[in-house]
Amino acid sequence: MALDTLLETLSRDADVEAGRVVAEARAEAARIRADARTALTERCDRSVAVLERELRADVDARRAVARREAGIDVLRGQLRFLDRIFMACRAAFPGALADPARFATLESMVKEALTFFPEAPVTIRCRAGLLAAVTKATTAMASVTVVADDSVPEGIIVAASDGSARIDDTLEARLSHMTPLLSIELLAALEKRP
Repeated sequence: MALDTLLETLSRDADVEAGRVVAEARAEAARIRADARTALTERCDRSVAVLERELRADVDARRAVARREAGIDVLRGQLRFLDRIFMACRAAFPGALADPARFATLESMVKEALTFFPEAPVTIRCRAGLLAAVTKATTAMASVTVVADDSVPEGIIVAASDGSARIDDTLEARLSHMTPLLSIELLAALEKRP
């Protein structure tokens, strides 16, 4: 009987020990699973944060490129607009000063240019259609020679006879000189339009 009791006690103790080991194993497994879930969640959160930063950087870069390209498109449009305006101006140049209504303008251009050559002998070149008006504007000036030259754009070119100075007072030269300022003013006016 003692052996039966001993076996029963050993069996009971073994069951208790086995139950304790199983309980500890289950608790350890639960802790490991919880730690694994926490670690996995943290890794996922870090990965998502990295991915979000990369995506944000990519979106920012694409947005910057899109803005730059849109800005380029706007500038190209503005340049086409200005080119059309300046081409229309240039198309109106031929014969613009030959109109008798504009002789006063031509006369003031001649007088203004000659102020840079006080008493120096000069040659004024202009188109044949402007020769009479330019000659009339310079009749009292003995040191001025007026020459017809149809290669000169609309306006006048005044040069010192010794070649020391030259003034290109053609409409083309005036427009070229004024293009930056006119461009700013035209674009500002364009932006003000509703």
